Amino acid sequence: MFTTIVEQLRKIREEKGFSREDVSSALHIRPYIIEAIEEDRLDELPSMVQAKGFIRLYSEWLGLNAQELLTQLDKNEEVVQSSQISSSDAENEDPQKKTSVSFFKVFSRKRKKVAQDNDITPIENDVPALLKNETTTTSIGEDSLEDNPESLETVEIDSDSQNLFEQIGEKLRICREKLDISVDDIEKLTHIRARYLLDMEAGNFNNIPSLVQARGLLAGYTSFLNLDNDEILGLFAEALQKRRIELLPPEPEKIKGKPDKKRVSQTDRTGIFRFITFDFLIGSVTIIGLVGFGIFSANLVISSNREKEAAPPPIAEVLLQVPTENLSSILTPTSELTQVSRNPDSIGLLPTSKPEMQFDMSDSSPTPPVPDLGEASMQVYIVPNQRVFLQVTTGKKVAFLGRTVPGNAYPFTSDERIEIVCGNAAALQIYYNQRDLGTLGLTGQPLRLIFSKDGISTPTPVQPSAPTSTQIPTLTLRPTATMIPPTVTPLIP
Repeated sequence: MFTTIVEQLRKIREEKGFSREDVSSALHIRPYIIEAIEEDRLDELPSMVQAKGFIRLYSEWLGLNAQELLTQLDKNEEVVQSSQISSSDAENEDPQKKTSVSFFKVFSRKRKKVAQDNDITPIENDVPALLKNETTTTSIGEDSLEDNPESLETVEIDSDSQNLFEQIGEKLRICREKLDISVDDIEKLTHIRARYLLDMEAGNFNNIPSLVQARGLLAGYTSFLNLDNDEILGLFAEALQKRRIELLPPEPEKIKGKPDKKRVSQTDRTGIFRFITFDFLIGSVTIIGLVGFGIFSANLVISSNREKEAAPPPIAEVLLQVPTENLSSILTPTSELTQVSRNPDSIGLLPTSKPEMQFDMSDSSPTPPVPDLGEASMQVYIVPNQRVFLQVTTGKKVAFLGRTVPGNAYPFTSDERIEIVCGNAAALQIYYNQRDLGTLGLTGQPLRLIFSKDGISTPTPVQPSAPTSTQIPTLTLRPTATMIPPTVTPLIP
C-alpha cells in the first residue's frame, strides 16, 4: 500500500547501520511497531493517527522530510479509498454479487427451510428470496432436485410490507421533484450519500446496513423535505411489523383425527369444576397453610404464658408488709433525736460547753452499715447528700475545711476529740462508731457536734449580752478671740 515510504525508511536505516532495537531505544517506540511500519502492516496499529505520528518521529530521526512523507501517505490513502468506493458501487449494482448485510437478516434467520427428508439440507440462504417483492421459491441445487424432487417447498410471501416501503419512497421522490432539487444537492446539504437517498426513494431499505441507520436517514430526509415526520415514521414502523410477521415460520399443520387436548378438557368441565384450576388449588393450599400456622403459633404463645411462674411482688408491696411495731422501734431513736434538734430558739445563740443532746448508743443495729476504720476509740463516718460547708477538727488539728460533694464518704478517727461544724444539719448523715445518728436537724439549721470520751455533746447557745445605748455627742463651742487693749509706751528721753 505504501511501498515507497516503507522502502525509503528501511533503506536509509540500513545505510546508516542502525538496527530496529537502536531506533526503539532512541525514539522510545516498541520494536514491533517499527517492524510493522517497515513491513507495510499499518493496519495492525491501533489507529492511523498513531501510525502517522510514529512515521513522523521515525523520519525526523533519520533526517528525512517528514511533511513530504505524510503528504505522500495521504495521497496513497485517498487512492485506496476511492478504489474501495468504486468496487462497492459495482457490487451494489449487481444484486447477485451484493455482500452488504441487511437488517432484515435478523428476522430471516428464523425462517429456515424444513426438509421432509433428513438427508436433504438447504444449500442456499433464503434471505435474498425473502427480500424480493414478488413471490419467490427456495431452490436447491440441480443435483438434489434430480435425486429428490419432492423435497422442494414453495414459500409464498405477502408483499404488503414492500408496498408500504414503496409508498414511503414515492412520497419522498414526489416531494423532491416538486421542489426541483437533485439528489446531488440533497447529498451536499444533508450529508447523506446519494445511493442511500435513491434506495429510500425506491423503497429498498434493505440496502441500508442496519435498521437504526435506515430510520435515522429516513427521519433526516423527511425533515429536509418538510414532510410529516410522524406519519412517515409510522408507515415505516408498520412496514417493519408486517415484514416481521411475513418472516415468521409457518405454524405446523395439525394431524387430522387427533382432537385438541386443551379444547377437549375445557369442554368436558361443567358446573363448578370449570373453576377448579391448578392455580386455584395452589392458592387454596397456601392460604390454608398460613391460617393453620397462625392458629398453631397463637396456641403456643397462650400455653407458654400459662406455664410461666408467678412474677415477684412489687417492692412497694414488700415494704408495706413490714410490721408497725418493728417500724416504730426502728424509728424511735431517730424521732427522739429529731425532736431534740428541732428547736428554732437555738438558732443564732452562742455555744457553751454544757452538753444538752444525748444520743442512744445502745447496740440496736445487728450489722454495722459502715466499715470499721481501725482501733481508734472515736470513729466518725460522714456521708453528705447535698453540697454544704463542713469543718471537722480531730484533736487540735483541722482535718477538713470546705464544701462537700454529695455521695462521697468522709471518715475521721481520733482518740481525744472530734468536732463537726456544718451549715445545714439536714444535709449530713453521720455514723459514730458504726451507729447511725439519724436526722440531726432541719434544712438550713446550723449544726455543731463534739465527740469525746464522755459522749456526744452539742454546745448550748447562750444569749448574747444586750447592747447599751451610746451617748449622743454634744457640740463644742468655738473659743472667742481675746482683745488686749494697747498700752502707751512712756517716752524715755
